[in-house]
Amino acid sequence: GAFRWLHRDPVPGRRGNDAAVAPDGSLWAGTMRYDEAPGGGTLTRVTGDGTAEPFLTDVTVSNGIGWSPDGRRMYYADTPTGRIDVFDVLDGADGVDGARQAVNRRPLARVEAGAGFPDGLTVDADGCVWVALWEGGAVRRYTPDGTLDRIVELPVARTTACA
Repeated sequence: GAFRWLHRDPVPGRRGNDAAVAPDGSLWAGTMRYDEAPGGGTLTRVTGDGTAEPFLTDVTVSNGIGWSPDGRRMYYADTPTGRIDVFDVLDGADGVDGARQAVNRRPLARVEAGAGFPDGLTVDADGCVWVALWEGGAVRRYTPDGTLDRIVELPVARTTACA
């Protein structure tokens, strides 16, 4: 088949960074500025027909994105904040105009200073969030209520992803 762009970022100096596919099949793609300028990144939802819907603006290094096993929570990391945030996901019946939405953003967990920065993340079958720590040499597991319950130390400093 032929190659077709679903979405091209129109802003010079900005690049893609992390992306994930939501339970509804949409692609959530994060961006950041090459110079990591604060507020220069975005998180955009791209539907199957190629429609791009900006979800978050004014982020710096848009990174880890994941969903709970039941699809009712979305997790997200904007790396320099040191936080892993959680959103409630409303399905088509609950969302505005029948659309699926992520609302009620709040911190799930914070990575303490000196321990690294949240980068890529994934969610396991128990609903726990595994987060790679850039400059932290570890992957951490947080329970759905934000409790840190496991740290896996690694022999590398710049851990970027976990699967």
